[in-house]
Amino acid sequence: MIKNKIHKCWRLGVGILLLNIAIFTVGCSSKSVDSKETTTNSETTVAQTTVPETTTVNYKKLINFKAEHPFYIKVNKKENFAIVYGIDKKGKYSVPYKAFVCSTGREDDFTPNGTFTVSEKYRWRLMVDNTYAQYAVRIQGQIMLHSVPYTSPESDALEYWEYNKLGQVASLGCVRFQVADIKWIYDNCPEGTKVKIYSKANEEPVLPLPEMQKLNESDPRSSWDPSDPDENNPWNTDSKTSKKKRKKKKKETETTTSYSNTDSEEETIGRETIGRETTAKSSYTNNKTTTKKNSKPKTTKKTTKKENTTKKRNTKETTKKNTTKKKTEKQTEKKTEKITKAPTKPTAKATEKVTEAVKETNSQE
Repeated sequence: MIKNKIHKCWRLGVGILLLNIAIFTVGCSSKSVDSKETTTNSETTVAQTTVPETTTVNYKKLINFKAEHPFYIKVNKKENFAIVYGIDKKGKYSVPYKAFVCSTGREDDFTPNGTFTVSEKYRWRLMVDNTYAQYAVRIQGQIMLHSVPYTSPESDALEYWEYNKLGQVASLGCVRFQVADIKWIYDNCPEGTKVKIYSKANEEPVLPLPEMQKLNESDPRSSWDPSDPDENNPWNTDSKTSKKKRKKKKKETETTTSYSNTDSEEETIGRETIGRETTAKSSYTNNKTTTKKNSKPKTTKKTTKKENTTKKRNTKETTKKNTTKKKTEKQTEKKTEKITKAPTKPTAKATEKVTEAVKETNSQE
């Protein structure tokens, strides 16, 4: 009986141990699975976080621009857009930096899927269909990243009907971009930069895509890419003139509002100084006090020159007046001296003559 009881207790103890071991292993495995899921989710969210339009991101703190290959390009050929990712401080391409609209192959197999590297670059390149492209960047074989095709290697020979296809499938296998976008890739993505091409339907871009402008055949500017930074691009000249007009209007409004009072004060000062020294001084001092209280008026060079010349003239006139006064005083002094001396001399002579005449008459008698 005692042996049977001991045997049952031993079986219960072993069963309890086995249950505890099973529970412990299941808990550890679930924790490991949860940790893996959280890490993968965190990595994908960092790589696909959308940046709102209103926020300003300081990319200098996020991206290591001094890296050998600071950017990584991903092209979704199903939705026809490309996202450029910057390398972070840990060496991962996790910071979405730029978003471009593009055009991939007409058929699904024209543009291959995979990860490729930038190998060669061309300023202008002759394509398979005897068209030309700007800023061609080779990634594999005949597959390149380049601009919309041109009929000749000139910036004003754009095929506008092909430009209007950006955002849709259109090419024979290459990936097409606007001139400004492909120029950025050409300038900032050196040889060895990785380019991943994949196909994913209904994917929303991490960054907002630019709105594409449709070109009309009747528009004389339709032979130019609107984003081309060429100096002769009529799209750029039009935008520059409109910007200049806006700046002029702003300056005019600012000058009329801020300098209306000071201009009137300067005009009164300039008018009063000519031939009216006392009134000019009084008005000038009054204007000084008023401007100190309000604000210092911005006097022009012309007004200051006029004021200096009028002051010089006034000083010259005062010196002339003083000299003339001194001269007149001297002349009056001389005249008075002559007048006082003149009657004394003739009276003495006259008396002498009278005495002589009297003597002569006496002698004759």
